[in-house]
Amino acid sequence: MGKKYKIIQFLGGLDQGGAESVIRDYALELSKRGHQVEIPLFYTTPNLPNQMALEKAEIRIDVFRGLYSCRILKRAYNKILTVTYYDERKIRKLIQEFKPDVIHIHGYVLRCFKHLDRELDGIKLFYTCHNPPKEFFAGKWKHQFGIAKRLINEHDMQLIALHSNMAQELNKLFGINNTVVLNNPLPLDKYRSTNLNKEEIREKNGIKSDAFVIGNVGRFNSQKNHEFLIDIFYEVSKRKQNTILLLVAASGGDKLSASINKLKRLNLLNRTKILLDQSNVSELYRAMDVFVFPSLYEGFGIALLEAQAAGLKCVISDTIPQETIVTDKVFVCSLKRTASDWAKVILDDHIAYEKKTQSLETFDVKNVVDKLIELYTS
Repeated sequence: MGKKYKIIQFLGGLDQGGAESVIRDYALELSKRGHQVEIPLFYTTPNLPNQMALEKAEIRIDVFRGLYSCRILKRAYNKILTVTYYDERKIRKLIQEFKPDVIHIHGYVLRCFKHLDRELDGIKLFYTCHNPPKEFFAGKWKHQFGIAKRLINEHDMQLIALHSNMAQELNKLFGINNTVVLNNPLPLDKYRSTNLNKEEIREKNGIKSDAFVIGNVGRFNSQKNHEFLIDIFYEVSKRKQNTILLLVAASGGDKLSASINKLKRLNLLNRTKILLDQSNVSELYRAMDVFVFPSLYEGFGIALLEAQAAGLKCVISDTIPQETIVTDKVFVCSLKRTASDWAKVILDDHIAYEKKTQSLETFDVKNVVDKLIELYTS
């Protein structure tokens, strides 16, 4: 059976995002295999599907700052208090009491390790970058570059990239040559099987069975490019009268109000379904006819993987990493092309799709966690 490890998976929160889904799937699969997983969070909000799934599996979650009933308060609190003495004391206490073999850091929480040193002796450190490295380490979170550099030099922290181009960027940025590529995990069975058929899922969510449904899954922020997505929807709806836009997201994104206002101006709000904080996202893909993903950039784009696992035709921007193309039903469209151009592609049943770069099976959570454990134990 091998040694069972004590592992801390460290991320700020468990909202409905790609990185958060990765943490959830890592933790659930590691726990199934008998490893002990702890997930510290800066914040939580009520009824988060990811957190409820972990609690159901009896995976311990340690919330440092408390419960927020309102996401606006959460964002304001985290903006004012980046990492406090209280946070660092909580982390030190967690490490002392839990005595982890592995600490796996994700995203922006590198900042929590600025003053930690001796506490990390004898612990294997890993860091997964979930965003394009140049944008992340040179942008809003640039102060974390020095922290990462110190942890690499003084504690042999292993960097993990989501695809080969990201690995090359990280190697160049940090002057190293050992960044490891590890696919994001996906519980394929969940996306391939459902107790409900397409019509039943649509009826359950108030969508007509004969509607043509354009779908998107992603936070309401600038990166996801909802403004352009709505323009595309407008162009498609002019050509196909029964078109519906289905938007699935975490609540509280800073572009949610702007998107709703634009839909109102174009008289499209009554033809749009906005579903927030859903626990059945894998089911909702099956209500769609086409998945449209015009993001300005993506570290990886796990929603695209999910859409392909559900068997959907996907029309995506040319900023999405090529490694995410794992079926023969993906078309890449330049963001320089007009919304009208995108609409034509969406409605064209005879377009030449991209060639897939790898098998969808390589992303199955069981295969990915096999490789993750190899990293932890090497």
